[in-house]
Amino acid sequence: MASYLEAAGIYPPAEAHVSTILDSVAVEESAFRSYIRRCSCCICDHAGSKNINGEPIAYKKTEKETGKVYIYQVSDIAHIKTRGAGGDDIENIVPLCRLHHNELHQYGILTFEIRYNFDLRNRAVSSYQEHLDSLRESDHLEFARQAHQRLMARIEDVHRLAYLTGKYLCEFREMRVGDKMLYTWLGFHSFNEYITAPSDNGGLGLSSKTAYRWINFYQVHQLLPQEKAAMVGIAKADPTMLLLKEAKTEEDKQEVIEKATTLSAKDFNRYANEELGRPDKATQTFSSLYEIILLLLDAHGVRGEDVRDDVVEQVSRRIISTVLGGGRHVQKESFGEQKQ
Repeated sequence: MASYLEAAGIYPPAEAHVSTILDSVAVEESAFRSYIRRCSCCICDHAGSKNINGEPIAYKKTEKETGKVYIYQVSDIAHIKTRGAGGDDIENIVPLCRLHHNELHQYGILTFEIRYNFDLRNRAVSSYQEHLDSLRESDHLEFARQAHQRLMARIEDVHRLAYLTGKYLCEFREMRVGDKMLYTWLGFHSFNEYITAPSDNGGLGLSSKTAYRWINFYQVHQLLPQEKAAMVGIAKADPTMLLLKEAKTEEDKQEVIEKATTLSAKDFNRYANEELGRPDKATQTFSSLYEIILLLLDAHGVRGEDVRDDVVEQVSRRIISTVLGGGRHVQKESFGEQKQ
């Protein structure tokens, strides 16, 4: 990996390896935790208030003789993926009484689930959905915030998977065993042939664009400290690596990093296209549409002096927005600049 980057004149700083995207920080959701504490133990409900050996659980609040307090009727917050491993609260905690929570840690999740014939992960997902449902009518703002947090948690999962996939792709591309590259052992002449070949033929069945986006996402995380790499994200990984490889001086590289970590994906791609001398595809598409509409109007007898430019521009933008489901819009001023 290092030799590939160094060949392009790009050297990761020493601190880049101190923290990675895999070193996630667990996030606590106080409202969800309060909800879980109010729920009954999911194993008591499922197994009829018995322990892992099938023995009944004696529910008591106090024992007068010893003064010992039993809290089996109060639900603990039990994590499926532990907090030490980066597990947060969203779709990752279930209500367990203290006895069953202790058993979970004593026997481990696999044995615990087998002995009780219970899927903790599914229960954690349904618990969060029940929490959201409880907020839908009572607290619209909190409902929206919690739904947003769930989306952010899943996006973070996607980023972790993209990072690991890019890492493994890099390793596979550069690893040699015996006297041949790994993909050569599988019958392929090049790494690109291997990644694009159908999986039925022993390849990965990916497009080159997808594979190299993951590779570049991983490489960005190798080059930059975690907080800066997170600002680049997947969408800006490709142009970031292209620009870094084209940069002639350290100042040029720092400018690329500054732009990649501060600009939106759309603005950074426009900046990258300008730096690399490539046409901006969105603006180019709108310009082509504008000319096509003028030709159509002319074919139907509508002459240039009778055409309002602002109307044609608006129609062009609306066509693209409709085709893309309203997901992308071009700014009027950038369109006008291209048209001129």
